[in-house]
Amino acid sequence: MMSYARTLGSRCRPALLAFVLVLGFSAVGQTQGGRAEGAFRAAAATAEATTPTALSISLPAVTAAEQVEWALRDTTGPLQVGFGREIPIAYQDALAPRLEWVTRSDGTLVSAVRVTSPSAWALRVAVSAILGPDATLRFFNPADPDQHFEPVTRQNFTSQDTDQGTDQDTGSAEDLELPDLPVWSPVIAGETVGMEISLPSSQALSTFSLYVDQVSHLVSHPVSDQVSSVPRYQPQRLVDIGRASCEHIDIQCADPPVDPQAGATAKMIFTTEDGYTAACTGTLLEDKDDTSSIPYFLTAHHCIETQSVARTLVTYWDFERAIERTSDSESEICEGNDPTTVTQLTGGADLLATHPESDSSLLRLRRAPPGEREYVSWDETPLTHPSEVYGVHHPAADLKKYSAGLTVDFRNIYLGPELQEVRTVEVIWSQGTVEPGSSGAGLFDAHGQLRGVLSGSPTDMECGASVVYGRFDRFFPLIRHHLEPDGDMDGNTREAATGVGAASSTPRSLEYGGDIDYFRVEVAQAGTLTVETTGDTDTVGQLRGADGQRLGEDDDGGSGLNFRLARQVTAGIYYIRVSGFENATGPYTLVVRFAGTGTPGEGHAGTLEQASSVALNSSTSGVLEDGGDIDYFRVEVTRAGTLTVETTGNTDTVGQLLDADGQRLSEDDDGGSRLNFRLARQVTAGTYYIRVNGFGDASGAYVLSVRFTPAP
Repeated sequence: MMSYARTLGSRCRPALLAFVLVLGFSAVGQTQGGRAEGAFRAAAATAEATTPTALSISLPAVTAAEQVEWALRDTTGPLQVGFGREIPIAYQDALAPRLEWVTRSDGTLVSAVRVTSPSAWALRVAVSAILGPDATLRFFNPADPDQHFEPVTRQNFTSQDTDQGTDQDTGSAEDLELPDLPVWSPVIAGETVGMEISLPSSQALSTFSLYVDQVSHLVSHPVSDQVSSVPRYQPQRLVDIGRASCEHIDIQCADPPVDPQAGATAKMIFTTEDGYTAACTGTLLEDKDDTSSIPYFLTAHHCIETQSVARTLVTYWDFERAIERTSDSESEICEGNDPTTVTQLTGGADLLATHPESDSSLLRLRRAPPGEREYVSWDETPLTHPSEVYGVHHPAADLKKYSAGLTVDFRNIYLGPELQEVRTVEVIWSQGTVEPGSSGAGLFDAHGQLRGVLSGSPTDMECGASVVYGRFDRFFPLIRHHLEPDGDMDGNTREAATGVGAASSTPRSLEYGGDIDYFRVEVAQAGTLTVETTGDTDTVGQLRGADGQRLGEDDDGGSGLNFRLARQVTAGIYYIRVSGFENATGPYTLVVRFAGTGTPGEGHAGTLEQASSVALNSSTSGVLEDGGDIDYFRVEVTRAGTLTVETTGNTDTVGQLLDADGQRLSEDDDGGSRLNFRLARQVTAGTYYIRVNGFGDASGAYVLSVRFTPAP
């Protein structure tokens, strides 16, 4: 299996596959229903006759070494459209002492900085600053006097900038020490980015500090090895529209029309900590609160998986052709003019949840999308096959396009350099296709409900004839509390605990400060019960008995900031309590494992529905109590490999391996030692059942062993 970006990037690579940079001009910020937040507008300060001389920072021309590094870059992730460059050593120190200041008539001080990376098609600049109350930093495009962006304030430079809805801190100068986080500028066309700094008074100079950390040099041809010889910025023009290489269908030519799905889809540009800038596609999702207008935004995990990247997000809205349908004597013609303006929405986003196994991430945009637009509905149930589906996306960061086809089946792919296993649904296109830059786009069913996010291509098919989408039904349990905000997903008491298996992995989230999640697990015999979390959230865990007595507690005994508890237990019911350290919030996955070592408390159930959970690579004791007794066991497999099950002992056993639906996969009588069965089978990720009974009227004790060897 190959990742989406590598598969489509290698086979669909056009001679001049262009990064379609969405520029904005003075009219762009105006939409029907008001000016869009984050769109640029002329700053009042520029009307003053006295303007400061900007400190000019010019990087050298792109070097041969940088060109080689760009040519050899890793293409297994999202479509890369820019690379990081270091600031010259002479400008890496604090810049405040080198700035020229002008005092305006209202007493404010104004200064400016310009950063140039020669031959850039567009530029982003990362800055760190210490700003006092009422101080601002505003990015602008020196090539277009009307192109000024929304001001950046003190809050944007602190780790508290993820706290939405809070008042801006106006603390004293003593707590203005070091900036916590850099801020990336919007995407500004051309090779120069301007910054205008405004301080409320001369007294603010004593606490002000400014650093330019690095730039991201954006190129017009993201798959080209040549990154220095590119055209210069031309005002009042959207560059390189139509540079996607495959056969595509304009979104307005979709038949029937696909609103609100089209209006809810946006192009994404974001930048990593090393300065690489990339492009993907995302979709606005509705929640079930009729009074809510929260801009939930869904994309792929392989596009955005960290908050540090989410805060750099820029989205572009209504980047599409205005289509007119005409008919001649033989057919209908769908064609129209390219757009001349488009809205760039800045401000970034908050990462609410991310899930590698479904290649999905849910964000909350920090500013509302422009204009009046509907968010799309969703269906959390698994798709059936074949189902009619369609996609809305921005291939190669180009104009918005439409694709349609049929689902084939569920399948698992391995994505990225670490070969992350992803649960997906495969789609074969009958109309249109996708390309790099389409990643993260929504998959919609015939009712227009979202069912997945574009993840990759399972085969090396040109122009994405066969693609796979991360399954929304797999991601939904992690984000249910956001989209169905009627209550906490998991109970805060033992009485309301969520049941989990003794061999399970359960994605969940601590939804607010002080949230507590309770889980209930039942083990049928003595053994070792291990419970832990995985993920980036700082969790605290407790294991409690059926009466609520605390049996163990841990904070950071697992990986990273996760808890891990392992206790010897007897047959019975146990509760797991998960909370956040110092009210930490965020997603986590609860992992429960059990290795049986003792005698069954009440035997094992004789039905699939009540099957005893067993862990991989464990042994479980059992007893066939009389002729005709049957014991069922349930095992969860998380990746492809070889599953081996067998019994040992003096009882003549017969074994069957069943799939999740109870269908028999294989059966054995005496393939193991003496009169014991032994089964070994290649399996994929999923749920399996083991059926143990005696040959003829055989009865007696046995030990069931379950082993698993992952596929290479």
